[in-house]
Amino acid sequence: LHIQHALKQTEVQKKYHKPHAQAINSFLDEEEQRRLEKQHREEEEILYKEFVNIRMKEEEKAIKGIQEEWEVELSKITAKFERDLQMKSKNKEDQKVLTLKYAKEKDMFEKNM
Repeated sequence: LHIQHALKQTEVQKKYHKPHAQAINSFLDEEEQRRLEKQHREEEEILYKEFVNIRMKEEEKAIKGIQEEWEVELSKITAKFERDLQMKSKNKEDQKVLTLKYAKEKDMFEKNM
């Protein structure tokens, strides 16, 4: 049963004749085709260079933004640490705790950046 279906389908397909693709030579001269391909490659190269330049500028902008954010957050953490250190400067144990707390906050912020 399955074989009969396949045979019938093959017969139906044979009735429909597909036109064969014509060679490119029948449409364009070889030199013209080469010239067009070269032009296309040059245009692609120009577009790719523009894309790379734009991408590099965006990357530099992102890195600069991250660096600025890092500096702002670091200055906030440092100011907080110094303020807390001045308030609790009497006890050496408190200073050690604040130093460890500051180091942990800095490390945590570095991981998030």
